[in-house]
Amino acid sequence: RKRAAKRTLKNIDAALDEIQHEEKAIIFHSLSENGTILYLTIRDLMEKKKKKREYHCAGITFDSAPGNLDLQSAIGAFVDSKPPKIVMAGASLMGAYSIYLACKKLAHSPFYVTGLLLTSSIFASMMNWYFHHKFLSLAPKCPHLYLYSKEDRLISYKTVEKMISKQRAQGIPVSHHRFQGSVHVQHFKTHPELYEQQVEHFVSSLE
Repeated sequence: RKRAAKRTLKNIDAALDEIQHEEKAIIFHSLSENGTILYLTIRDLMEKKKKKREYHCAGITFDSAPGNLDLQSAIGAFVDSKPPKIVMAGASLMGAYSIYLACKKLAHSPFYVTGLLLTSSIFASMMNWYFHHKFLSLAPKCPHLYLYSKEDRLISYKTVEKMISKQRAQGIPVSHHRFQGSVHVQHFKTHPELYEQQVEHFVSSLE
């Protein structure tokens, strides 16, 4: 993921160098959690390079994101983001304890089963807390557009709307559209005209 982010940022730099106009703005359009994790990694790299180059983000669209990460995605996003050592140590301890319980052959013991479920739940909660914290802390003050639906079984509309409220509290201009009847990342396929209208209106509002 880090390699993909570096490669993408290199392409962005090349494209910006070719633009002759003084206003060199970037508009992100992110799909699902994988796209959001890639976006966050790129934003992190941009922050580290801001002394050498200033990036102007004009707007961001999130399609079917953000939500709560599954375990594999959560671990990948967590490690890529290089969290503080104390946070990494706590997460590693939880993970190690979960593995310890899983390796125990006392599978029929309620104590070990309950302990495994509890530590796994705490571990996932820590990962998601850090992911959402990173999402909010790296958010530029440019306009955001969220495209989502109630029928999406992978990304809860409640999580998306909670993030919308938090970003508005940060002073970020946020617009959104909740589609009807379309599932995860199928909003454009199900509602092509409405989807195009939402994106076109959003982009034109940035000019």
